[in-house]
Amino acid sequence: MLSNRLDYIAALFQEADILHWFISPGSRNAPIVAALLRNGHFQLHSFPDERACAFAAMGHALLERHPAAFLCTSGSALANAYPAVLESYYQRVPLLIVSADRPANRIDQWDGQTIRQQDFFGSYSRGSFQIDVRHDSENIISKGLYDCIRAAITKIPGPAHVNLALSEPIYEGVHQLPEKTIEVPAFMYAAPPFEPVFTESLKPYIQGKKVALLIGQHPKSPLLNSILNILQEHLPLFADVTSLQLTVGFDAWDWKIYGRDIPDELAPDLIITMGMGLISKPMKEALIRWKPQHLHVGLHAEIGDPFQTEPQAWICHEADFVGALFELYTNEAIPHTSKLYKEQWQTFLEAQPLEISQLDPPFAEEATFVRAVFSHLNEDCHLHLGNSMTVRYGSWAGKTRAHVFSNRGVSGIDGCLSTAIGDALANPTRHVIAILGDVSSVYDSNALWTDFPPNFHVFILNNSGGRIFDFIKGPNALPELRPFIHTPRYFDFQKMAEFYTLTYAKRTFGVAMAEADTLLSIDNTYQIIELIPSDLPN
Repeated sequence: MLSNRLDYIAALFQEADILHWFISPGSRNAPIVAALLRNGHFQLHSFPDERACAFAAMGHALLERHPAAFLCTSGSALANAYPAVLESYYQRVPLLIVSADRPANRIDQWDGQTIRQQDFFGSYSRGSFQIDVRHDSENIISKGLYDCIRAAITKIPGPAHVNLALSEPIYEGVHQLPEKTIEVPAFMYAAPPFEPVFTESLKPYIQGKKVALLIGQHPKSPLLNSILNILQEHLPLFADVTSLQLTVGFDAWDWKIYGRDIPDELAPDLIITMGMGLISKPMKEALIRWKPQHLHVGLHAEIGDPFQTEPQAWICHEADFVGALFELYTNEAIPHTSKLYKEQWQTFLEAQPLEISQLDPPFAEEATFVRAVFSHLNEDCHLHLGNSMTVRYGSWAGKTRAHVFSNRGVSGIDGCLSTAIGDALANPTRHVIAILGDVSSVYDSNALWTDFPPNFHVFILNNSGGRIFDFIKGPNALPELRPFIHTPRYFDFQKMAEFYTLTYAKRTFGVAMAEADTLLSIDNTYQIIELIPSDLPN
């Protein structure tokens, strides 16, 4: 009976600790949902929009890096998950995609909601497994399913896809409880071992050189943070706004190099990088110009070359590497070059003549508000920044104790709100805040089509369009592009809040700053807060 096979598959997911499911509705995946409910060990979340649902599932894994599952019906429903799969792949966040399908002999037979779903995500999936639910043996199912889950969490984390082909009658036995306890193989996985980092191996790279350390987008690592906290006294340390290391390094360094020529005297001989992408365009441009020797430190040999420096991968635990670097700088007679080098950087950064308040409107007020949020939040807060001007404001804002996230793997504006809601559902005791632009909020508004988490608040910077295109060079020089690129509109977000039955407030930036203690509290009764320039009526 088909329901018995689905009960077995549900038990495998339970054994593998895939307990949180983000579900979009459909007829063909309904028997799978029924199996999850019969099992009784899963937490299910409903998102009718598949794109929002998949991003929410990814957001659920952001902090602890353990995958949640996204479940959808057959056909184009699966295609709607593609943006989240791409973000998961490039941000290296584990995500399990589970899709219902028709059997192989019904593909391309003019049946509705039927596409070629096997290996649908191609090279963007870390693992893919096709299950003929009615006919595959339990051994085949358990081995393939476990291998696919392991692919999402070991080696390089990312998306993995399980496609469940259901043959008619798909509702067979759906109302019957399992007759007995289901026994499944144990799920096991182990992280690969890595060689320790010896100071003698590292010494030739740094001796007599100006060394700088840069942390790009990065998962949470308290151990790395604790060692960076003591290492930062010895060399220039630049932490990206998405590095989850914003308590260390130079404060607000990206703002302090904004609009300035960085002198070549500050070029490092060696740049050591960890993590992935970097927000700061001035730093990217400087490193591309300087082309220093480049070591990239991390667990994976698959690395990018964002500064065109042909980096060498040093495969190890980052905390081990930083610990060895600290030992060299404190026990050897070689630290003075980088410590003096750090002081030179510090002197340059402190000489930034421009104040954020001198930016053109609306950028000055928006950036000032984001900076105030950074200073206000504590370590129990998660802050999600929209992937346009908002994350740039965050890059300028400086240090914060909050955990800061942004979909900087590959996404544009899609999924920003959905990802934050998934994170809020994963961390119900933490205060989760999203700061988004007006266009991003409208684009992903179907994320609100769910049970709104009580620990979540959304701040919308409403500046009547995609104002980033008024800021970056290129589009702002061609006014004829404005209707198509900037897309100026005025949105009334009160109507959106009413549509989704959410509480709403509108404030000017000036009033919001005065009410920051209330608005930024987890007890704030307004779920959506629209912020407008102070020279507009409230």
